[in-house]
Amino acid sequence: MTAEQPFFQINQLLNIEQLAQLRPVLASTIVDRSIVRPQAQPGTDHAPNWVLAEVNRELGEIESAVNTSDSTHFVATLAGITVGVMGFRSHQRNADYPAAHLNPAELLHAHVSAEHQQRGYGGALLGRTIAEATAAGYDELVVLGGRWERWGNTGFMRHMFERFTFVEDAHGPQYSPHMWREELSASES
Repeated sequence: MTAEQPFFQINQLLNIEQLAQLRPVLASTIVDRSIVRPQAQPGTDHAPNWVLAEVNRELGEIESAVNTSDSTHFVATLAGITVGVMGFRSHQRNADYPAAHLNPAELLHAHVSAEHQQRGYGGALLGRTIAEATAAGYDELVVLGGRWERWGNTGFMRHMFERFTFVEDAHGPQYSPHMWREELSASES
């Protein structure tokens, strides 16, 4: 493990076959029912209550869930894999986004600090979330939406895309993880 891979040692513990089956189920369920539905315009909720009910029906029991007007976090178990799912709106909330609002049930411990404000909301908050989700034993983290262009440096993002599932939201191509992948490829060529 290199110095820029502090969050990914759990990779060695994954049942890759199970994870390969899980990712498309999660992604298709969440995308089909929340993010890219026609009414999911910027500023709307990414995953309202009825989406949680659908995920519960398809994936099995949701162990805990937090659903607010701005964010959705839940933990589900499928085929023995524990999955943390986080989704949030990115509209000018930035570093003043209250940690308690993000996750009052403390499923994902995301703490906003002066350091986070200096570094930019996305990368620091997500990095802390991933570190603590990994420490909590989650096998997978599915990230919905967000401001992709602010989420860390190229090394960090490269490992993010290798390690976790990213789902596009309704914000348009300027927020697309595909653009990050293209930038990473260009920087490595």
